[in-house]
Amino acid sequence: ERLNKNLKMATSKIESEQIARTVAEENLSDLEKEKTMLQLEIKELKTRHKAELSRKESVINV
Repeated sequence: ERLNKNLKMATSKIESEQIARTVAEENLSDLEKEKTMLQLEIKELKTRHKAELSRKESVINV
């Protein structure tokens, strides 16, 4: 009886930990996607900034 109870408790704990791990993995995946999107946005902003600087420098040098 006691062994059975301990087994059920251990099984319940394992299931809870599996759920927590799944949630953590999903959160990590979402954060990695967000990081990638932010990196792409930064790259685009840098490109636009460089183009704008070049345009302004050419106006100044005319």
